[in-house]
Amino acid sequence: MLASDIPTRLVTRTDAYLGLELEVTSRLVARAGGTDLELTVETHWRSRSRLIQKVVERAILSRREARKELTKLKAVIEREAGD
Repeated sequence: MLASDIPTRLVTRTDAYLGLELEVTSRLVARAGGTDLELTVETHWRSRSRLIQKVVERAILSRREARKELTKLKAVIEREAGD
């Protein structure tokens, strides 16, 4: 975890495959009748191959990875709610 502003923002960084680094910001935004979750993903590459970048980004920026980030966010929210 890089940063969190309880209870609205969580920023994580993950070293993925073939030189890809992901920085994911999860933000809770109040709205009438509920709360929206905004996810922003920034990619940073150590590799210069555009082909590798495109293939890996499609694999990594998938529903599976989104679920993983949501699980992390849920754990933080539940931990903070328990305090």
